Amino acid sequence: MEKVAELIGVHVSTVSRLMDSCKLGYYQIGRRRIVGESHLQQYLSLAERQAKATSLH
Repeated sequence: MEKVAELIGVHVSTVSRLMDSCKLGYYQIGRRRIVGESHLQQYLSLAERQAKATSLH
């Protein structure tokens, strides 16, 4: 989660909240939660679309 937080520029606890709220997908292996590249791309794509929509208003 540290690497994901660094990549998207947020705190680790924010990554955890994004996962808990199903805004950021992940794989669960035992107790570990692993964000796949496709999950990260999907989240960033949605965030970009929302940012563009907000800037148009």
